[in-house]
Amino acid sequence: GATEATVAGGGHNRALGFASAVGGGGGNAASGLWSAIAGGRDNAVGTAADYAAVGGGSQNQIGTNSANSTVGGGDANGIGANSIASTISGGVANDVAADSSYATIAGGAGNYIRSSSSISAIGGGMFNGIFNQNTNATIGGGHNNVIWQDSSYSTIAGGEKNDIDTTSPHSAIAGGQNNDIGPNSHHSVITGGENNDIGPDAWHSVIGGGSVNVIETRARATTVSGGLGNTVEDGSWLSTIGGGFENVIGTNSVSSTIGGGWFNSAVRSFATIPGGFANHVAGQVAFAAGRKAHALHDY
Repeated sequence: GATEATVAGGGHNRALGFASAVGGGGGNAASGLWSAIAGGRDNAVGTAADYAAVGGGSQNQIGTNSANSTVGGGDANGIGANSIASTISGGVANDVAADSSYATIAGGAGNYIRSSSSISAIGGGMFNGIFNQNTNATIGGGHNNVIWQDSSYSTIAGGEKNDIDTTSPHSAIAGGQNNDIGPNSHHSVITGGENNDIGPDAWHSVIGGGSVNVIETRARATTVSGGLGNTVEDGSWLSTIGGGFENVIGTNSVSSTIGGGWFNSAVRSFATIPGGFANHVAGQVAFAAGRKAHALHDY
């Protein structure tokens, strides 16, 4: 062992760093200065991972140069090289990759924070992931939720199979299932529901909830508050659907509004349908309401 190092008990344990310590267990190796492994089996603290600690469990690893990092316990958890002051509290097969300092995985199984994602966190759950180049990204829990690369400061609070795609920083999905914020849709929000989608380059857009609601490509600063099967099509920025069923704002219909109802459609800019059934506006700055009303001319 190293100078002033301690192995208190167990078998095949090694305290290799100055003033390092292994409390017990078997096959543990503490290589960082003042590093510690309390017990368990086949745990390791790497070289220059000074002041790092593994509480117990089995096959937990803290990589080289990951000073002040901690694995509390569990099985097969790992903190990669150069990930300073990162923490995995427990669980199974959770991973903080290299160069992700101050990152945290509180527990669960199969959760991962990829490289260069410092100050990011996963609260728990299973198979949740934060990909590369994501500073301050957060997944609260749930199952199979993913924040893809270059989407720093984004959050998925929970739910299942929710995605924030690449280059969509400062975006959020509060929960639900199979919701997606597309690439380059920064500062966008889906508050819940299922199978809702904000498309690419639709920044500052919001889907409040419901199911199968869609804001398509370049429909920027657009809102679908809820309902089922509502769509704002490509390029219809600053438009709003309040709710209802199968309402559509057509392509390039800027600043149009459908308040609610069923099967309403607005296909020109500045169109308004407050609600009702199967109303249609094809004129610019036009209005239709009630049942099967058609406004076909401008103004």
